[in-house]
Amino acid sequence: MDPILEKSDLAKVFKTTVKAIENHLSRKNYDIIPAPIRLGRRPVWLESQVQEFFNAKLTAQQALTPPSLSQKKKRGRPRKTV
Repeated sequence: MDPILEKSDLAKVFKTTVKAIENHLSRKNYDIIPAPIRLGRRPVWLESQVQEFFNAKLTAQQALTPPSLSQKKKRGRPRKTV
């Protein structure tokens, strides 16, 4: 059986505050935090579920390629061409 994480434990894992976790829960931002399991009225998470969420986020982030620096857009107003 996996250990159960509460809001305070999840906040420590994500290195954020409990209030930030509560805000994500109320807005249902399940792309930022994993979806909870309800025990009565308490939202809880399984540790394995949180690890899977981190692994999925990590592989998605590694799949993204950074933009090419040689094709960087110039800042400011474009010059008039004559």
